[in-house]
Amino acid sequence: MNLAYARLQRCVPHIPHDQKLAKIKTLRLAMLYIKHLEAVVDGSVRIRSSSSHELRPLEVEDFASIAMAEIQARNNYKDLAEKELQRGVRTEDICRQTVPERYALQEKTTQNHFSSIIRFP
Repeated sequence: MNLAYARLQRCVPHIPHDQKLAKIKTLRLAMLYIKHLEAVVDGSVRIRSSSSHELRPLEVEDFASIAMAEIQARNNYKDLAEKELQRGVRTEDICRQTVPERYALQEKTTQNHFSSIIRFP
């Protein structure tokens, strides 16, 4: 697993090669890079050039600032959880929103499975 994360980290540009990132950060950066590439290919995203105030198409090289911001961001899950609680979001609701339904254990499936094995009089 560690080897796979190391390979993934090498595929994402603008990450210092001598820096080992947390797995969650590597995954976030990979997802951000894929979204960035989609926006570049789509061509509908335009940004302001730093040298002039004109809008220009998004380029692959623009990912450097996104990567650096993500690398420098702290993974403070406690603070994130407290913010969600202040907004009134229950932990159960967050989990239900983020976990695909195909991974959810359904009672009906479990009952059907056991009913084929165990016969009741």
